[in-house]
Amino acid sequence: MTYEEISEKAMELIMCSGESKVHSMNAIKASKEYDFDTAKEEIKKANKAFSNAHEIQNELLTEETKTGKSLTNILMVHAQDHLSMALMLKDNAIEIIDVYKKIKELEEKI
Repeated sequence: MTYEEISEKAMELIMCSGESKVHSMNAIKASKEYDFDTAKEEIKKANKAFSNAHEIQNELLTEETKTGKSLTNILMVHAQDHLSMALMLKDNAIEIIDVYKKIKELEEKI
């Protein structure tokens, strides 16, 4: 892969990761309003976007393994950071949704 191709893949990775983060935040916001159906749909969208990003990462890992050439540049490091943050935010969003569900249940008992 050329430097330009690696950079293009890194940008795709950043975009997919960013999309996943947006949907995770939307899920948190929806759950804060007790709109758990929307939160569930947003998590599904976050999962899909993350899956797309993960596919790109696997493609890059396969290419690097096959060729033995490092595909790392500063943009790729930045892209991997976005991917990690997308995963962390998605996992946290799922936990936060559960917390809001419990809060709603407790409020209904009062």
